[in-house]
Amino acid sequence: MRALSDCTIALSGAQCTTTPQQGANIQLKQDEELKIEPPQRHCRAYLAIAGGFEKRSWNELLKTGTTLKCANNPLTTQESRACIFSDDPISVIPFESHQLPLELLETEFQVSLQSNRVGIRLTGAQFDPGVERLSEPACPGAIQVTNDGNLIILGPDGPTIGGYRKIGVVSNKDMDLVAQLRPGGKCRFRSP
Repeated sequence: MRALSDCTIALSGAQCTTTPQQGANIQLKQDEELKIEPPQRHCRAYLAIAGGFEKRSWNELLKTGTTLKCANNPLTTQESRACIFSDDPISVIPFESHQLPLELLETEFQVSLQSNRVGIRLTGAQFDPGVERLSEPACPGAIQVTNDGNLIILGPDGPTIGGYRKIGVVSNKDMDLVAQLRPGGKCRFRSP
């Protein structure tokens, strides 16, 4: 990106390499360029500008050459804190027996290429899917065992009911870590 005027931006989320090398707060002078490399781990990075951007249509795609105009809100520029995601294990609250399966806590899982906002599919240890059951309420973060013994973490666009066995639910404080999982990546779980 190239600054058309002096500005302060903040980069947060998945860790990205920038040129020139900067921290969480980036001061750009007029006509200065900043190159942001795609993250090597995790999925999403967020860019904000002091004062905000002018409102745009949510369905408008950004393309090379697009100009984003500052809203010029009279906000005080403050030092922002970097929010860089880590590879810490994801906290899981037990669902059925008040105890998480040992295989869940001891296995490093791989994120399937078939993952999306509906659900993050994981491969690794195989789990007993249990008996077929009637559909029951489900929520984002629920960890379900599919009929083939693999796991799915329900995402924000996931179903509200389902019949798969549930073994746990991701702690609300770690749902941001789930959102950063990328296909081909790895994750681990822990008790809260």
